Amino acid sequence: MVLLANISIAYVILILMTLVGMTLSLKCYTCHTNDNSLCTDEFLLDCPSNQAYDRCMTRIFKKPKDGLHIKKECALAPCHIRDPKLAFITLNDQCKNNDDECIFCCPTDGCNKDASHPLNAHKLSSLFYTEVSGLECYVCKNQENNKDKCVETVKTCDLSEDRCLSEVRWGSTPYWAPTGEKQFYVSKRCSSKRICEQSLRNTSKRCDRIWYNDWECVECCNGDRCNYYITVSSAINYTHYSSNNI
Repeated sequence: MVLLANISIAYVILILMTLVGMTLSLKCYTCHTNDNSLCTDEFLLDCPSNQAYDRCMTRIFKKPKDGLHIKKECALAPCHIRDPKLAFITLNDQCKNNDDECIFCCPTDGCNKDASHPLNAHKLSSLFYTEVSGLECYVCKNQENNKDKCVETVKTCDLSEDRCLSEVRWGSTPYWAPTGEKQFYVSKRCSSKRICEQSLRNTSKRCDRIWYNDWECVECCNGDRCNYYITVSSAINYTHYSSNNI
């Protein structure tokens, strides 16, 4: 009789544990979108019962063709590559230093609604775009020297632009001069790798930097504001050519 009672109690406890487990099933936002605002409360779902999901995860990554992706789902600690205990502390650094993706984990119902804390999804998206794809370049057009606009005006490039391009021309002045004077025409802009390579090929035969010739040269670099300096003579190293030279 005692044995049966013990079995019955154990059976009841097992049922209660199962019911509690069902009741306490983690709820996470589950969606895949380009816009965090589209992942509304209708996407707050119970995690599947096929695994013991204990974390809600947000993964933010970039695809070359369509840009930013935000994927939210149930996950298992430590969410692939991140320790959930560090997620709140190090997400900002990871987003800045990782060109592929950012991952955020959290352990409570619906905690992946805004992607992270203290960064909300809008700020995180802006950060991700800026740090991963938002190259900064100096921009100007047909300036007579490498001063003022050419070293003071900065543009955040489009996602498809991963190079800074500088074009330097040496030729006749736009006005008539009896002495046949020449001047520089300096232009800087954002560019893609393909356009940079094409521009370099197009100007290669005209790029001799000889003072008595009309010439045109193109330089490309990758890195924020890397096109500060320009090369105006084959005898001058561009790394020493600043805005004070012309």
